[in-house]
Amino acid sequence: MKGSIKALTLVELLVTLSVVGILMTSATSFGSYIENTKARSDIKQLRRVLSYARNIATLEKQNIVLCPLDTNGSCQRAWNQELTLFSDTNRDQKLDPLEEVHTRIKPLPATIASRNFQRSALIYFPTGFSTTGTLSYCASTTPPISYAFILSRVGRIRPGEDNNNNHIAENASNQDIPCPK
Repeated sequence: MKGSIKALTLVELLVTLSVVGILMTSATSFGSYIENTKARSDIKQLRRVLSYARNIATLEKQNIVLCPLDTNGSCQRAWNQELTLFSDTNRDQKLDPLEEVHTRIKPLPATIASRNFQRSALIYFPTGFSTTGTLSYCASTTPPISYAFILSRVGRIRPGEDNNNNHIAENASNQDIPCPK
């Protein structure tokens, strides 16, 4: 058969379009799954670092600080930047050359998630006590994932709740944590 034309039948075309549609839907769902998994992983990492900080403070009998550092090594309030956990032997909330860095937490791109704390440093004291406040985490997922680490004076951490069911965790005063819209 010279000059025969090969083409798709209507059934083959419909099957192909159906498969492409299913793959497109799965890809969107998979992307959301990846974002949700990353957010949950970030939350677990913060929880581990906070527990680790309290343990180090009580074992080493010194102040342990978690904070974002500026270019001079001083604590600042930019909580989306890299966080550093260090022994603050002279209690100045500044990382000095002889002070030990225990761990670092990678910075968060503002388009993906945000962290917030009302002070420039979260401090655990040798007694295990800590500065009070709410360390918040908000992921820009659909629906949004938010988490509040409420720190008591005695250094205990409890999760914030979502009493008004708006997908935003609340602080100790039952107010929504600050999450960008």
